[in-house]
Amino acid sequence: MRTFMLLSFVFLGVGFYELSGGSDFEPVERQVFDVSFADEGNGVQLQAVSAPALRVIEPVVTTAALNAQRTTNANDAVIVQISSKNIDPAPVPAPQVQPTPQIELATVSGNAVNMRLGPSTQYGVVSTLGRGTEVEVLETASNGWARLRVVENGQVGWMSGRFVAQAGT
Repeated sequence: MRTFMLLSFVFLGVGFYELSGGSDFEPVERQVFDVSFADEGNGVQLQAVSAPALRVIEPVVTTAALNAQRTTNANDAVIVQISSKNIDPAPVPAPQVQPTPQIELATVSGNAVNMRLGPSTQYGVVSTLGRGTEVEVLETASNGWARLRVVENGQVGWMSGRFVAQAGT
């Protein structure tokens, strides 16, 4: 093994030597630029100026809305037609707020139950949960499997419904 490593480094060294020009290699001389710096004298003159008086502009409240229609003519000139119409100033009703669904909490009733990627034993195991682990039931499939989220770490997977007991039972 030592011989192999030694020969590998020799081969790499010879390859680098040849690729860099071999015996014909001539290092390039670096160019030196003559840089002169400008005089850093106080060339900037600052002058104090008083700020103009500011005035508040009140917003214009109008009940007219503008509708613009853009058309073009043969000369590619843009023609804009603006028309206005009245707007009903009545307040817009607030959107209806949907109540948030209640979270269904449950616990694992088996000693060591596999949580899987899908709703059957044909899917791979995500993790194994112990008895008493709190889970949130996300959905229940028609084949008796439940999609769960572990409360502790947020991991999501499927477990047979017979190993899931309602919290507090």
